[in-house]
Amino acid sequence: AADKNTPLNPAIASFGKFYPMGVAQVAIDKAEFADKFGDIGPPEGHRFLIVSWSIKNVQPVEVNIGGTATLRGALQVKLKDADGEDVPFESSLYFRASSEARIEDHAIAPGDTYKVRAVLTVPKSDKPYKLAQFFLSDSPGPTYSITIDFSNIK
Repeated sequence: AADKNTPLNPAIASFGKFYPMGVAQVAIDKAEFADKFGDIGPPEGHRFLIVSWSIKNVQPVEVNIGGTATLRGALQVKLKDADGEDVPFESSLYFRASSEARIEDHAIAPGDTYKVRAVLTVPKSDKPYKLAQFFLSDSPGPTYSITIDFSNIK
């Protein structure tokens, strides 16, 4: 049996495919770099990595995903460059998929899907990012992770 130190879903995931993450299934829909997000610009020498993802409630009851602070606490992100080195990033904020509105507490009905965007402030680099790994860290069971190959994201 897996324990909290053995992430489930360890293989490289495909964009748009749902993977189990605790009480929900999560799909990474797309990722892109941007020099602005709405009216916000990154600090000097940085850019934004915007990751769009979908959360599907597979439970028979509503699942509350919480707001930005809850998502930031529950979903841990690791980035690696093409050489396998860790890429530090300064912050992650969570927004609705179709606007610059921050995520507030949101209940997802059974069977429904909710779309969000994570906006990470990352250093500008000529090296491509190879992998991004998303860990659900506060689930009561084992740790879940989704690893995405970002090498084609410019």
